[in-house]
Amino acid sequence: MMHPELSDVEQLLAVLKESLRISVCMKRVSVQPRLIFSFQEGSGLRIVCSETIWAFCERSYKCLRLCLLLEKQRFRTQTVSMSYTTASTPSQSSTLVLTFIPRRIPGTLASLSFLNCTVVGADGCTPYFHIVSQYSQLGYAQSPSMTLFRTNRGVTVASIEWAQTSGPVVHIPAMHPGSREPVSRQRVDGWLNRSPDGSYRAMTVYGGQYAWVLQSDVYCMYVWNEHQRSDIPQLLARVERGGDNLVMEISADALRAGLLETTTVAAMLLYSRP
Repeated sequence: MMHPELSDVEQLLAVLKESLRISVCMKRVSVQPRLIFSFQEGSGLRIVCSETIWAFCERSYKCLRLCLLLEKQRFRTQTVSMSYTTASTPSQSSTLVLTFIPRRIPGTLASLSFLNCTVVGADGCTPYFHIVSQYSQLGYAQSPSMTLFRTNRGVTVASIEWAQTSGPVVHIPAMHPGSREPVSRQRVDGWLNRSPDGSYRAMTVYGGQYAWVLQSDVYCMYVWNEHQRSDIPQLLARVERGGDNLVMEISADALRAGLLETTTVAAMLLYSRP
């Protein structure tokens, strides 16, 4: 592997330092040099990156910046004594909490699956969505052919076609006649597009860009704009396992942006692939 010139490294770090307002120094640990990022808002706050300086250089500027922003967000969230922590994450009162309660495939003894589940509110009773899958018989096994997302009134708000030779296809149609489609019919791996280094999945809804990032077994969804100069990306939703269930928190900003259905579909896909 060709190592980049140190001058190229320093030039890239200088750009990051200016845009994120962080101080950067290089420290040699063992054989390989590593990077230390120190945030200037408080004393003694720093992150020692686990990857070598060469691995960081091989990432694109976009991936580098996102990783640093998310580390900064995580560090701030964990530092409860800092006054601005509550400003970076939605309060409990402004967050909708939904729980995915999985069911077994009808007529089988198969394991619980989020391909068949009920999405309920914080009271554990009020249903928001019913996720129902249709299956086709392949030898002795059943394979999903279609997954539908339906409201309590039976209205289909999204669908996933699994039996496509090119890969699963997702479609989230317009909620009202003449309105814009949140997600046009397209391949799942194109809609939840994995970044080159695998650190996040990019998602486009209504033309807006978002990023799903796995952090300590929790998927977090952020507003993502590579040209934005904000210190901290806006956290819109988080999804994590709670026993056999999935628990998803969606901010009021995400609800106002019409992201309830798309976030529900993305959460199911992130945690359930046949």
